[in-house]
Amino acid sequence: MQPHVSFFHVNDGTFQICLSGEWKKEYTLPSADNIKEQLQAGSPFKKVTFDTKDLTGWDSSLLTYLIKVIEYCSAINVMVEDQGLPPGASRLLSLASAITEHRDARREAVKISFFARVGSVALSYWRTNLETMTFIGDVSIAFMKLLSGKARFRRRDLFLIMQECGVQALPIVSLISALVGLILAFIGAIQLKIFGVQIYVASLVRYRHGPCARGSHDRHHHGWPYGGIFRCTDWNYAGK
Repeated sequence: MQPHVSFFHVNDGTFQICLSGEWKKEYTLPSADNIKEQLQAGSPFKKVTFDTKDLTGWDSSLLTYLIKVIEYCSAINVMVEDQGLPPGASRLLSLASAITEHRDARREAVKISFFARVGSVALSYWRTNLETMTFIGDVSIAFMKLLSGKARFRRRDLFLIMQECGVQALPIVSLISALVGLILAFIGAIQLKIFGVQIYVASLVRYRHGPCARGSHDRHHHGWPYGGIFRCTDWNYAGK
């Protein structure tokens, strides 16, 4: 059922708004501007009441309409009574009117001068360096105390940390190594595909340190362009 609104003028200076139908977003809702026209056209009213006995359904669109009505009535000093509204809508309106915006809540954009920005960055850089140097100094002092035998710590804690950084760290180190190997294989396959030698992806992953070092030596001393990985390859096959 389409939403509908009607107005009635009561003799005792009361303006009644009758709401009927389903006040939901999927329907075309009446405009709240009609309330202004009706209140301005008639005699001065003291209060506004609501009649929702024919209201079959509602959602947030009804609240939007009611808030506009209340705002306009507040502007012209007309009291609004919400006794005739659905209990849920009345509670939501009470919550909406209880929360007011503070004037100082919004932060105004402050324009900072160039010298102020430079000074702020310089101070931040100085604090960061000071914290870093303090950390390095503390570590150095603690290490010197350890070497001189003046450090005080529990040996149980030392062996516990060694265990956590050693044997217990093996699973995460293995996982990281496997992921690094996958990344090298993926990137290497893309580059080796250009030369038609994808077969050497396994060699790249397996000997990612040795062949690279030999390749660097070959480039500098023998003038080979592609390093040690291609040193053992068949250049006729690679050129196909």
